[in-house]
Amino acid sequence: EAAAADHVLYGWMFFSIVILLLILAGMPFREDHIAEVRPAAADEVAVEAAGGWGTQLRAGLASLLVVVFAGSAAATSAWLDGRAPPVAATSPPAMQAAAGCRAAGPVVVQPGGRSVETFACGQVLLAVTVQAFSTRTNPAAIGAARRALSREDASDEMEVGSIAVPDGDIGNWRLVIGNNPATMTATRLWIDGQPSRGGLGERIQQARSSIEGARAAPVLVAVALHFPNGALSVAERERAQRLLTAFLVAQTGLGAQISALARAAAGG
Repeated sequence: EAAAADHVLYGWMFFSIVILLLILAGMPFREDHIAEVRPAAADEVAVEAAGGWGTQLRAGLASLLVVVFAGSAAATSAWLDGRAPPVAATSPPAMQAAAGCRAAGPVVVQPGGRSVETFACGQVLLAVTVQAFSTRTNPAAIGAARRALSREDASDEMEVGSIAVPDGDIGNWRLVIGNNPATMTATRLWIDGQPSRGGLGERIQQARSSIEGARAAPVLVAVALHFPNGALSVAERERAQRLLTAFLVAQTGLGAQISALARAAAGG
């Protein structure tokens, strides 16, 4: 529903408003009548030839200014990214195995503030990825990482929904289900040590944190199911969603752990 609302808001309404403003901005420069063309006099041709180099110089300076202004945004972005402090070393959260699942191996701590833990739930493999970001990470990079962990580009058809966790302090999770091949991933983002609730205010907060920094690092948690077969029947899909929900419900105290991890990743 949110994706459809954004599609209508930005793809139609905002676009239409911008086009209308462009039309209004161009109205003063319209040509209602065809200008009468007359041959240039000899003295005008001489003046134009004499001022040719000046015209070229002005055009060159204008082009240089365009390049400078266009490149300043990319240079500023690169400078801000270079100032971003690295993610401090953290300990991964202690995940609890749900009923019917068992740990499939030790927690793998990867460079850059990421840890991966896997559980075997019958024939289904469940992988939990915890990714901490620098306090000055661009919000677009966090969104790209979320889409990659959700494997949103891996399947032909994607469905987006949510999983409500009634108990605990981890709130609703974003659910992405894919077909051909079958994928099912629940993700949750923590901003400034608190579960993300979305909205314009949070977008502004993320943008400000990417420049000024924050007391807690953004943390993304993804719980993904890996299926042995390429497709799921309706019954298998329902069982997989129940398994994912049961695993999230079993994570008592996860919110407090992620909040502590976010502060530690920021160096606090």
